[in-house]
Amino acid sequence: MKKIIICLLLLLPQVLMAAQNFKVVDVDGDVFASIKFKKEPVIKGMDIAAGTRIRMPEGAYLLLNTPMNDEIEFSGKSYLKLEKLSESPSGETKCSLSLFQGIARNKVHKLKGKSSFTIKTPVAVAGVRGTEFQVSVSETGETEIAVLEGEVGVQDADGTGAAVSVQMGRSAKVKASGKITVKTVQNIRKQAAKARAQASKKAAESAAASGATSDSTESAEDDEAEDDESDYDPFDGEDPTEDLPDIIIDEIEDAQEDEVDIEFDLETIER
Repeated sequence: MKKIIICLLLLLPQVLMAAQNFKVVDVDGDVFASIKFKKEPVIKGMDIAAGTRIRMPEGAYLLLNTPMNDEIEFSGKSYLKLEKLSESPSGETKCSLSLFQGIARNKVHKLKGKSSFTIKTPVAVAGVRGTEFQVSVSETGETEIAVLEGEVGVQDADGTGAAVSVQMGRSAKVKASGKITVKTVQNIRKQAAKARAQASKKAAESAAASGATSDSTESAEDDEAEDDESDYDPFDGEDPTEDLPDIIIDEIEDAQEDEVDIEFDLETIER
């Protein structure tokens, strides 16, 4: 009987952390969500549970809100996983996601108590206590974190190196080796917006070129699409991670096996 009571007490904190959903505020382009390899298109107004993987083509756009009214905006070709979103009865929250490639702009309200908001990339982890920042991940996994407001704690993905504090108006670049370089960026908010605009421009140009060559056969394709629409598979029956670089595939596999959270205490981060 004592063993049962002890087990219940150990499980109590996890039970009290109620799972929450991300809300799709806006979406543009062919954005698809995958839960246990079951794919469905992402549409405005839908709820997305933690554990969902999302794939976006060049030029696509996705804006998510949390129940805490934090904003997470993705631009361009992106691969990501919404790892965790939960809230305790006392109001403490935990939000975490993995960004394997793409751009994510985040507006996080000031957190309280033991609340946390973290983003993990193939080479880095960023943790905040309330701020606005942008994370850009290249095809090789190299990461740049631009702080538009507030402060962000940055550490290598393995957690072996010293964490550094990145202040507003500065950016941190993290190489595949885990080396972190911090520098001041003039007009950082403008530069961050420019990066998002460039990601969208690629898709606009691609869509225009595609539209110019498809006008002559549009009518015939529409007839065929009506017959095949219910069987449409954006990945053509293939594994959605098949064409990713090896470093990103490794991170996806690690994310599936490793459920340990990495949290930052910004008051103790080395400056």
